[in-house]
Amino acid sequence: ENGQYCLKDGWSGRRDVEYKAPFGQMGAYLIGHGETITLPHYIQGVQEVSNRIGFFPDRGNQIWRSFIDLGFAATDKVEGLGISPMQFMAQYFSSPVAADALAVDLSTAPRSVAFRLEVLGRRDGADVTSVMEDHIKLPTSAEEAGSADPTPTCARLVLEAYIRGEITGQGLLSPEICLDAQAYVAAFAKATGANFIADERVIKGGLFTN
Repeated sequence: ENGQYCLKDGWSGRRDVEYKAPFGQMGAYLIGHGETITLPHYIQGVQEVSNRIGFFPDRGNQIWRSFIDLGFAATDKVEGLGISPMQFMAQYFSSPVAADALAVDLSTAPRSVAFRLEVLGRRDGADVTSVMEDHIKLPTSAEEAGSADPTPTCARLVLEAYIRGEITGQGLLSPEICLDAQAYVAAFAKATGANFIADERVIKGGLFTN
């Protein structure tokens, strides 16, 4: 923020984001993720990088926020228990008890996940806002599990690139510095069936063009 690394409270900073159909407006909250560290390091002059996440329907956000407000995000061990509130929460969330108690109605929610990248800056003397959305339909049965899950797919593509000798650097490397971005995104879209939507607005001299 303002060109400086800083700490923010998890699940704070709600921002209502207007996604393309079928998602519509969704609430998004600050979370920790690698890009807030790596992007300012490799892209000089960046003033702000943030990551946000949200669940739909909004009841999922309310449940998550309530656990944080009750202190279950704490990492110090509780005397007499030997585990931290966060460790308990992780175990609880993966239990059948939580599956029943925290279930929400998904009948009206799209069985999909949406990513949105917003980049604001200047180009050739004009203010530019570039937006890209990535919509992925999630598996609906055990037989489909893994076929369109973006997280393991990303890991697999990076490992395959390394095995092919396409990653030649040494040390701790972030994706944006060691991968061919165009080839990586194309492979990701093919593996997941992702649908990309891009939009850009340029404002110059008081006029704007899409």
